[in-house]
Amino acid sequence: MPEKKKKDQQSAPEQDAKVEVPEETKAADSTPEAQPEQETAEQKLQEQLDQLTLDAREQQRRATLLEDLERNLEGFAQSVKAVMKEAGRGTLQGVCGPVTQLLKTPREYAVALETALGGAMQNIVVETEQDAKAAIRLLQQRDLGRATFLPLTTIRGTVLDQREMESLPGFVGVASRLCQCEEKYAGIRDS
Repeated sequence: MPEKKKKDQQSAPEQDAKVEVPEETKAADSTPEAQPEQETAEQKLQEQLDQLTLDAREQQRRATLLEDLERNLEGFAQSVKAVMKEAGRGTLQGVCGPVTQLLKTPREYAVALETALGGAMQNIVVETEQDAKAAIRLLQQRDLGRATFLPLTTIRGTVLDQREMESLPGFVGVASRLCQCEEKYAGIRDS
């Protein structure tokens, strides 16, 4: 008899785990009026899922496109592309990159900072003057144009005093304070 009690006790929790749907609910769900509403709700959910999937794919496509553009230096001068390509191959040493790739700018200030930088966005930051000279020689030998180089060893920036400008209409801040960079590029940012 004790074995039978154990079996009954073991099956009791299993019986508790089963949930039965009341007959009225089953009947209500299967009524002809409830089925179109249920199908409509399912269709709406499916449409939302499809739209979210499309949106996610579009965002991924855009991110991939932007990464490709950045990797290929689209929008940069031929000379800048050539220097960066040779630096990637190891032919040129001490090349840090174009100014725009070294500064991180909040999205809301991107256009203003691009305007302020103008052509200086394509200036190439290098470690030393010798690195700049080697890159200039390469550009001359291959007749690839000109580029401006900013050696970290010689460029020292100065931050403007914004107190004089704070009262001007539309003034948000000094550009060098609105963007971020690694500490070693602070002189470039502030110049």
